[in-house]
Amino acid sequence: MAAGVGALARSYLAKATEGEVADADVMGGQVDIGTLSRAALILNLEKRGLSTEGSKVALRDRLVDWVTKKYDFDSADVATAQVQASRDAAKEESGSVYVCGVNHRGQLGLGDTEPREQFECVPALMGRAVDAVFAGPDFAMAVTEDRYVYAWGGGGQAALGTRQPQPQRATPARAPVLEGPAAAAETVRGWRERHAAAAAEQGVAPYSFSPRESLRRPASTDFLAPRIVDKLRGEGVVAVGIGVNHCIALSDGGDMFAWGTGRHGQLGTGKFDDAAEPELVESLASERVAAIALGHSHTVAVTADGVPFAWGRADQGCLGLGTTARLGAAGRYAALFPSPTALPSLAGRLAVRQVACGPTHTIALVSGDAPVWSWGDGSGGKLGHGDLAGRIEPEPIQSFLGEVVLQVAAGTWHSACIVEQSPFVGAGILYTWGTGLSGQLGVGSVSKALEPRPVYGFIDRGHSVKFVACGSHHNAALTHDSQLFTWGSNKYGCLGAEVVDEFAAYPQKVWAFDVIFDGVGRGTPRSVAVGREFTVVACFPYAGPSEQEVIEAEQAEALAAKAAAEASPPGSAASGMGGGLDLPWSRELRTRGSAVSFADETERPARDGHSPDSPGSAFSGIGVGGRMPGRSLFGSSRRDKACVRNLKMKVVAAYLLAVLGGNETPTEADVSKILAAAGAEADAEAVERLFKAVAEQDLSKVLDAGMKKLVKIGGGGAAAPAGGAAAAAAVEEEEEEEEEEESVAAGGMFGGSDDSSS
Repeated sequence: MAAGVGALARSYLAKATEGEVADADVMGGQVDIGTLSRAALILNLEKRGLSTEGSKVALRDRLVDWVTKKYDFDSADVATAQVQASRDAAKEESGSVYVCGVNHRGQLGLGDTEPREQFECVPALMGRAVDAVFAGPDFAMAVTEDRYVYAWGGGGQAALGTRQPQPQRATPARAPVLEGPAAAAETVRGWRERHAAAAAEQGVAPYSFSPRESLRRPASTDFLAPRIVDKLRGEGVVAVGIGVNHCIALSDGGDMFAWGTGRHGQLGTGKFDDAAEPELVESLASERVAAIALGHSHTVAVTADGVPFAWGRADQGCLGLGTTARLGAAGRYAALFPSPTALPSLAGRLAVRQVACGPTHTIALVSGDAPVWSWGDGSGGKLGHGDLAGRIEPEPIQSFLGEVVLQVAAGTWHSACIVEQSPFVGAGILYTWGTGLSGQLGVGSVSKALEPRPVYGFIDRGHSVKFVACGSHHNAALTHDSQLFTWGSNKYGCLGAEVVDEFAAYPQKVWAFDVIFDGVGRGTPRSVAVGREFTVVACFPYAGPSEQEVIEAEQAEALAAKAAAEASPPGSAASGMGGGLDLPWSRELRTRGSAVSFADETERPARDGHSPDSPGSAFSGIGVGGRMPGRSLFGSSRRDKACVRNLKMKVVAAYLLAVLGGNETPTEADVSKILAAAGAEADAEAVERLFKAVAEQDLSKVLDAGMKKLVKIGGGGAAAPAGGAAAAAAVEEEEEEEEEEESVAAGGMFGGSDDSSS
């Protein structure tokens, strides 16, 4: 018994003592409890609230039992935590939402109000298959593939649509609406006095047009994390438009549901009442709405037939109705249109495909030779017409005549659009215009552009843009291959990129996605939204290699480089090469804890926010049509002869890796497994040809023969003697032979032919 007790206790006690033994010593030490005196045993049992009756052996056994149970309990906690962490990682990798930036209103949905300078996963949305995200000034929403709508932020007072209407003790009183000259002459003070008098007469509370009066709620923290908007369950919502104080959800059936502040008629219900929860907009029930956009106090919708409707506040021309006064209305109601009204200059003439709204201006994408139209407040040049004047009806932007435009977007002081550019389909060149004192235009030192200007930061990198989101102080864009770029103000770290300054005047690559971070894979971005100095990104499920596979790939690449260097003659080009296999993720990521580093430094964005093509920058020398190191300009779907030859070389390299790893007779399955681990296609036909070529051959002799061919076609690094007719003649005589041998460098090295596959 004593020996067993000693063996057990030595794993818990830090040292022998005649006094009190601390819990940390008991749990983490290695000294026999049996060495404690009776007095020490009693002292430690009393400390733990255990009985001190009995012999020393009984006291010792009692303390041992306590230690054992405590250890088992803590071990169970650790195991439970590990299981939960594993489950959370799996949920996150199945598709999640990530946020960064300001958080004082709970707009990040992380359960607190602390800002984040790096993208962080929203726990409540892990594995929810979020299809799209949307952002307002200080709150955000998400729509899942199952058509559930989640909302969060706004300090608990935004139009989240997640609460029941607060009961009122009495209906607020309203004074009669004045008409004619009396209404025009009435002051705000007079209006308030008339309503106060009416309320006193009726003995009820006065009516208030305070923007958020009907949305106020008791102090709560339920807005800090995403919650389902119950009133939208089962409605098939596919998109949400967010204004400053109102929201409109669009269903797959073309129905609209509105809620929030309605004092300017922006809900489209024909009234000026607020709505705490989503309500069906019946004024367009006969139309199938296909697109919506919301400004500060106005809304624009487009039907499936391309007919645009607008409603809300029109005093800056943002409705595009050709007038700022409603017929028959007076006073403060004259500039308010509470019901959807068709735009006379576009309806029936041009089919509108998409709309975007800033706080006080609107951009529309239409079919025809003049694809982009704008109207509303023109301050700062955000309409793109070359001046600062506003427009009360739509006018085409001359810069885009004859172009194929894919998308339009509107921020607070600037606007943007994407013009399709060959060879990409569904992506193109990004243009911006307006005012961007925080670098929102993405064109360097230019802070104001009255006409659209291309964002060369994408062109110079060989990127084409497929989606852009404009906020008040910063922007975000997705490229043709779903890489995320951000630029503009970086206050509170809202760009989520490696930016040292307070803003970035050129697009910056965000390296936080399609990578492994802290051992968990983050998927490719599928949707991005920007609010006032915060960013929300929804990702596809992670489909890349595991962390272990990344490490193995690094080791394989290093081994291939070492083998190539050792096999090459001294001074040859191959002996100094920096890598072997062109592994698709080898230059993307190196994960060590939470630190993210990159093997290929030439792919890093410029940290100082300067132009990507400025001298000394990471992208210096890459022009239009250029390509990033290791990245095809045309994406992975473009296959040409060089790609096919590269695939054959990967098959050969995989075979050599297997042999160098100790497998003297690798099988086709071994080679295919190595290729799969490297992220390359395991072309069964290419693998089969390789094994036919090397059948019954001595690998060392084959390598020697291949190396001689490599030197013969110019692989060596030795310089040719200068001058001499003999040297020139030798080059001419070998020219045809070199071309032939270059074409068989991949397969002919093993005695096979490439004719059948080239």
